[in-house]
Amino acid sequence: MNGGASRPGQSGLSLPSALAAFAAALALMLLVAPVAGAFGVWGIALVQIVAIGGPVIVVAHLASPRPLCALGLRAPSARALAGAALVGASFWYLNLRFVVPLGDRLAGDDASVARIADILADPTIPLWATLILLAVLPAVCEELLFRGALARALRPLAGIAGAIVLQAVMFSLFHVSPARLLPTLCFGIVLGAIALASHSTLASAVTHGLNNAFAIVLASAAGAPIAHAIDASGHVATAVAAGLTGTGLWLALAPRPPREVRRPDAPSDPPKLDSG
Repeated sequence: MNGGASRPGQSGLSLPSALAAFAAALALMLLVAPVAGAFGVWGIALVQIVAIGGPVIVVAHLASPRPLCALGLRAPSARALAGAALVGASFWYLNLRFVVPLGDRLAGDDASVARIADILADPTIPLWATLILLAVLPAVCEELLFRGALARALRPLAGIAGAIVLQAVMFSLFHVSPARLLPTLCFGIVLGAIALASHSTLASAVTHGLNNAFAIVLASAAGAPIAHAIDASGHVATAVAAGLTGTGLWLALAPRPPREVRRPDAPSDPPKLDSG
């Protein structure tokens, strides 16, 4: 990744529009969160769709004639997609092993973390429902707001590195969870880098969804044997996760060579004559 200038056709929402979506999401969170409790576990879906995904979709349609393009909803390259998938399948373990314990020591007990643990341990909630609530919906709604709107809007002003860090800080603070502050910050940096390097919010959504899905499945009863095997492997699991994450980032962040675009009115190359 290099430079802070946008490619042709890569422009996103303006910074005021992106910040308006973020402010609307914050306001709706305050309004919807108390009501969502009445819907039990499905209140999570209400918060994700109404408070997080809803505002950015509305703002994108009002502020841009091409809302899908403005939010980076374009297919990533095969290389970037493969890299995003590898990071999603492995970074969760590195975050869980090295960053989450630090967050727990700094913050202590956290009600939001306990709430997620209760959902994962509840036998009445099927695994597919947990995956929708805690993996699919965040991968869609949160990526649209933070990587699709904010990261892309911050890039012209702050450059790539600045945009990645700023949106990650906003992403972390938005979760209002002291124990999750550092893990979410680290994950937000990774997601922002993938989204901006690949010019695709879909790539970071793949990473986000797989990251959450792997953690959910391995925390469930169905994934317990695999989780125990990973725990028993110790440093081997860490080395494998680090290797997969490093490879994934290399694939996702590597710059693509620019394609030569020939103007319709440009003369074609003259035919080569055989001198023999």
